[in-house]
Amino acid sequence: MRTLQEWAEHYKKTRIWVYPYYDYSEHFQWLHWRNMNESDYDKEFNTYNWNSAEGINVVTGKKGILILKITKDKNIIYAIKTLLKVLSELGLPQDYDWVIEGRNYYSVVLDIHNMPMGSIKKQYRDLYIYYEDSYILPPIDNISNSESHFINGIPLGHPKQLSWNSFSSRMAEIEKIDIVDSPNSKKNSQRKRIYIGASVLFGIIAILAFFFIMAVVTSAEQLSFFETLGVLTLIVIIFLGGAFFTGAFK
Repeated sequence: MRTLQEWAEHYKKTRIWVYPYYDYSEHFQWLHWRNMNESDYDKEFNTYNWNSAEGINVVTGKKGILILKITKDKNIIYAIKTLLKVLSELGLPQDYDWVIEGRNYYSVVLDIHNMPMGSIKKQYRDLYIYYEDSYILPPIDNISNSESHFINGIPLGHPKQLSWNSFSSRMAEIEKIDIVDSPNSKKNSQRKRIYIGASVLFGIIAILAFFFIMAVVTSAEQLSFFETLGVLTLIVIIFLGGAFFTGAFK
């Protein structure tokens, strides 16, 4: 496929609604699409001038189309692991054909049945949802030096179908997962090492204080069992207090 019109006709065959992208000044009007039927869309599609278009927009929310976007802004390794985790949790193969890679993002195109009308949650941690909105599909090589492509080849069929209940519950689980190499997990890991190091240091200080106290007291007189137990209890309290204060047991 060489022209935008060829791409658009291919997308239409996969049963998703697309229309020309002209420039960033366009504002998506969901009301225009919400009650449109298949026959009306076919008529409108035939009026599009693809020769003057700069790209192809998909109408998310029609035909159940929903798009998940994962940004690469923070960490490319994290973005890749997040993509693989999303595919796994949604029951999709790693070579799922509706995965798009852009310059600073990955996108996954899905077909969600029984989507609730109106507002839905649009962000799950670092995942962004496009629904009842427009989204630019490949190819976009000529749009503001942007580029995108399907990483597993051009899709030939309709995107994977999932029920809304299944999708929302799996997304809730994905949100709970602490993916390795995420910026948050790195910060938490660094913070935990600081906590543990501070606790160990606090414990060493407490032990040294114990021996100092023992040396001073022993030089004066022999401690009784209960006095020794009291000193040990004090040292344990100091150690636990330090550990709690620094957050080692959080």
